[in-house]
Formats: sequence, C-alpha cells, structure tokens
Amino acid sequence: MKLKKEPKYRIKLPGLAGRNGQQYISKPADGKLFACARRDYLQQEFTNNELKQLPDWVRRLELEEVEG
Repeated sequence: MKLKKEPKYRIKLPGLAGRNGQQYISKPADGKLFACARRDYLQQEFTNNELKQLPDWVRRLELEEVEG
C-alpha cells in the first residue's frame, strides 16, 4: 500500500520577479522570513501544518503546489 505524500506549497510573491526569477517566501534555519528566488538550501516548500504557523498576511499570498 502506497502512502500519499502530504502536499507542499511554495508561497509566491506576486509582482516580485527579478533577474534571478520569481521571488518566494523563504525560511532559513533561524526562522526569519524573507523573499528570495528558488534556492535548494532554504525552506521554500511548506506543508499545510507549516502554513498554519506562518503569519496571516503570508497565508493570503498565492500558493503554488509543488509537484512530486
């Protein structure tokens, strides 16, 4: 029996795209949120439970479901 993976989401910052691409809410090890293009070494994918722990204004932004 295959377990269904919990969906994960990126939080897109509308209107913020620089030379290095679309900006997303990012969370480094210290837990402070900031905007950054996609980076493997930052937490930029959040489960529903993790989203609930973020500030209200962040949860109102556009969510992009992560495939796979």
